[in-house]
Amino acid sequence: MKEVHSMETDVTRRSVFGDVSNELERVREEFHNLLRAEELPNGQGLLAAIQTPGKLLRPGLLLLIGKNHERAEQSRGVLIASALEMLHTATLLHDDVIDQSSVRRQRPTAARLVGNRASILFGDYLFAKSFNMLAQMGEFRALERLLKAIGTCVKGELAEQANLFNFSLTEEEYMNITNMKTAELFAASCWLGSHIHGDCDGECDALSRFGRLFGQGFQIVDDLLDFVGDAGSMGKPSGQDLLHGVVTLPTILALRDASDAMLSADTLGRGYATERELGRAGGPGETLERAEAARVRRMVLESGALRTTMDIAKNCFAGALESVAGLNRDDGLYLKLRALCEMSAKRGEDALSKFERHQRDYADEQGA
Repeated sequence: MKEVHSMETDVTRRSVFGDVSNELERVREEFHNLLRAEELPNGQGLLAAIQTPGKLLRPGLLLLIGKNHERAEQSRGVLIASALEMLHTATLLHDDVIDQSSVRRQRPTAARLVGNRASILFGDYLFAKSFNMLAQMGEFRALERLLKAIGTCVKGELAEQANLFNFSLTEEEYMNITNMKTAELFAASCWLGSHIHGDCDGECDALSRFGRLFGQGFQIVDDLLDFVGDAGSMGKPSGQDLLHGVVTLPTILALRDASDAMLSADTLGRGYATERELGRAGGPGETLERAEAARVRRMVLESGALRTTMDIAKNCFAGALESVAGLNRDDGLYLKLRALCEMSAKRGEDALSKFERHQRDYADEQGA
């Protein structure tokens, strides 16, 4: 669950979530105050690793959809959103261990600061706190939905791990993994917001579908940025997916049209059978040779796969908006959801357009 930051998108995000900015600040406070109150071994190092605020997209969606002018319902929404953010942070702590990431949000990860074991245990602890918080509130429907979501997310991560170095992975299989590991939690966030707002089942379903399609588009853009994003603005190094054998949509599309027999899906799949087996066991060989990764990366960058990837992401965002076009809400929710989709597409489009300009400039220089 990667996170991308830029000054421009931060400004746009504030405009999208402006109506719930106070509630989001309370989510931050609730989250950190609760953790500071706990006397955990390595507590200071763990808190330092999660101190930098994330985008809070999932709590933001929950609060935006669940916006209610009754004070009691506002407090309820903040507490449920805080539980959601704890759960999401727990998944990030585990992801950083699985992905061997040393940097997130331009700061060292918990795994780097206090080690893998403490980071995993802290993630487990946040899961427990999140679920206990909802149980103490009596929010059993919300608890049930998040338990379902986290189970689906884990299935998605397991599917991704099972397909490391699988260069025969299809677009359909990739979308199924993305649906489970990323889109599910967005769908749950939107469901929770609708639940708080008291919407009927039909609107819950429509908003959940929005969250699922938005989440798929969001992940596809992240996978695009792993090829053309700037490490400084992303807050973490780019190019890590391919190096660690995670086959994403740009690679799938480029390999589908590859003319180089040495870079065909079948050839790479056979060549890295051993690495797939070792990678599952966490042993040596769980990264591509850098030279081989560079060849595949160059093929992706020189193909039309990146533009096709961006188009597929835009289709996901368009589908998300179509899901909520008939909402019976007079609070401007649809316009805010549209702005969020436009903002999310723009971060991919801007990076891709910049890359394409550089490619054209380079070609012009070579032809001069």
